[in-house]
Amino acid sequence: MLLIDVDGVVCPYADELVDPAAAGLERATVGYSQVWLSRDVAEHLQRLGELFQLVWCTAWEDHAAEFLAPLLGLPAMPVIRFDEPIMEECHWKWPAIEAFAGDRAFAWIDDEIGRDDLARARKRSVPTLLVRVEGTHGLHDVHVEQLERFAQELRASAT
Repeated sequence: MLLIDVDGVVCPYADELVDPAAAGLERATVGYSQVWLSRDVAEHLQRLGELFQLVWCTAWEDHAAEFLAPLLGLPAMPVIRFDEPIMEECHWKWPAIEAFAGDRAFAWIDDEIGRDDLARARKRSVPTLLVRVEGTHGLHDVHVEQLERFAQELRASAT
């Protein structure tokens, strides 16, 4: 599985950039919101969809499935639902992620991954890859390549 955050990953915080267009970002209307999207994000996610089961892992929850997926040409995808954030050292999404993933391997792309999250991922008994994305630029080729290597390693170890 590939768990996908939206804000900062699919929709960068490009208002913080001097020239978002020079970074390959364009404004788009998604549902009721104006967001920034990379010209390449749809292609990146479609490419990753060939290797992973894509799952929305975002506070957008159903709005990602309803508005963002069709815009990006993505199929219907599961959505992780979150309760009120639990204040702990790791990311607030962990309880819902662990409940959803169980003992399955996964990769997670998010702009808010920290050191404690990486430590928590290393303690899992199954392969787990956390990929931190720079929130002002979003998902890039380097992240896609890292995720593809992870998927290939998982496939190789399963045979």
